[in-house]
Amino acid sequence: MSDSTLQAAGVVLEARQIIGFIPHRLPALLVQRVTILDEQRARGTMRVGHRVCDGHFPEHEIFPGHWWPELAAQTVGVMIGHDRGGQVNGWLHKFTVEVIKPAAPGDTLVVEVVLTRVSRASIEYAAQGFVNDELAYYGPLNICVLARRRAAASPLPQPAPA
Repeated sequence: MSDSTLQAAGVVLEARQIIGFIPHRLPALLVQRVTILDEQRARGTMRVGHRVCDGHFPEHEIFPGHWWPELAAQTVGVMIGHDRGGQVNGWLHKFTVEVIKPAAPGDTLVVEVVLTRVSRASIEYAAQGFVNDELAYYGPLNICVLARRRAAASPLPQPAPA
């Protein structure tokens, strides 16, 4: 799906707007653009720079695999914050990832998250990551929102009926 199709389908947030919804700042801010496709789906984008790969296999720099879940969690945080009208101040996440393809400096990473389940304790998303449009990882992402500041109360998102 092209960026122009995504922009027509949902809300596109750039880095200046993203920092209003999550507490991360550089160098911990990974997601550079979030497209909220609907109430249950979002897409986060990051272009890998050398700074995130420094020291990680210096002879053949690669994007650290443990940052994939963080990229997905930041995307979800922006989606929840945008939906609730305020900043998500913190969350815990648990992610079991299957990495298929590594990413290197210059690659574009895209993570897609889809809401799958809401319980009293957590929110679960299915996440997939792509490197230059090729599937690179997948797995479930569990999030527990710890604290939030919001303009107006709104319920947590709910998955679509099956």
